[in-house]
Amino acid sequence: MRAIDTLAMPAGQGKLPPSRNARVAVFGSVLMPVLEFGDMAYADGVAWVDRALAEAAALLQRSPDTIQ
Repeated sequence: MRAIDTLAMPAGQGKLPPSRNARVAVFGSVLMPVLEFGDMAYADGVAWVDRALAEAAALLQRSPDTIQ
């Protein structure tokens, strides 16, 4: 049985380690509150979401069928 590791780190800030060993990545409800209540301009918010999702994807294992 494999353990569940948790990371309590801010997404989109370049702090999530690109481990590529996770099978599942779960984000808490961070995207909408940060965009709604943050002080970012629209373009900054879009860039932050892009970085956050790229960091989450970098945590995941690549499947042999993944298109590169």
